[in-house]
Amino acid sequence: MTTREEIADWIDVQIRAQDAPARKLTLVRVNSLGGETHPLLQVKCTENDLAETFAERIHEKALVTVRGLRLEGVTFVLQSWTESGPKEALHFRVTADGSDELVAGVGVAATDVVPNGFPISNPAAALGATIAHVHGQALRHQEVMFRLTMQGMSQSQKTLLDQNRQLQEQNQALLRKHQQLLVLVEKMHDRSNERALSVRAQEMSEKRKDEILQMLTPLIPILMSRVLSAAGLEGAMPGSADPMLAEMVRGLFATLKKEQVAQMIAPLSP
Repeated sequence: MTTREEIADWIDVQIRAQDAPARKLTLVRVNSLGGETHPLLQVKCTENDLAETFAERIHEKALVTVRGLRLEGVTFVLQSWTESGPKEALHFRVTADGSDELVAGVGVAATDVVPNGFPISNPAAALGATIAHVHGQALRHQEVMFRLTMQGMSQSQKTLLDQNRQLQEQNQALLRKHQQLLVLVEKMHDRSNERALSVRAQEMSEKRKDEILQMLTPLIPILMSRVLSAAGLEGAMPGSADPMLAEMVRGLFATLKKEQVAQMIAPLSP
């Protein structure tokens, strides 16, 4: 038997009782955080009414209330009333997914009446009866907060790891660029040194040739005299200061290689 059918059977007993039949039904919601009641529904009834109709209406009202409050579950009290006052109370619980069950009393007494005809709870008794439910809600809230906190921490950690990975990749790329730049600078420095050494060697070669020419210039008349004597042309030797002769000798030395010049001056070395 479902809870709705049990509610219908209870209503049927209340309105068809031989002794003091119920003539009014009230539905209230019980606040789990203190036991206060909140009126929801009040209907008149007679022995000719169908209990199933009342049960359907009451259960639907309870389900709409639970979903409207966005709670996991709510406890309700269904109170029957006679012409002279309250009679009996039925306690049941409905959850957001539509499941329901009958529960023990939650501190709402059938004799507690407010001026508008709705029952009111005994706060002290209700608090003791609902402490387990309140504790369960607190644990669920803590679990949700813990889960949200862990999700936030996990997301933050993932973000930091991604940023760290990106920074490492950027650092590696900059390091490679820096190494390439160092290699390029070293090559440019080496080439600059090579060019400087080449220019210096050429300058030293020219200077060496000029020095050798200056050393050999005084000997040119003697050498030419011997050459002309051997050819039978004595007396045709120009003066040592002849500029054409000096230019001719300079051009000759300009065409000589360093090894050839070294061979020529070797006999003149002491």
